[in-house]
Amino acid sequence: MDAEGRAVLLARVRARPVEGEANTALLKLLAKTLDLRVSALSIQRGGQSRTKMALIEGMTDDDLKRRLTDP
Repeated sequence: MDAEGRAVLLARVRARPVEGEANTALLKLLAKTLDLRVSALSIQRGGQSRTKMALIEGMTDDDLKRRLTDP
């Protein structure tokens, strides 16, 4: 949980934080993990920081939790 009580997902990518490469890699990782198109994801906040907030279109909070926790 972050300071505001929101759930936090820790992810690590190998892409460099240059010209948006790390952001793109993160969105691709999330899309693959959640079985979504990359176009359904976007960085809402923190595009130039280590802590980011992603917008995921077409998925409820319950769906997200289920996809992240089911094996």
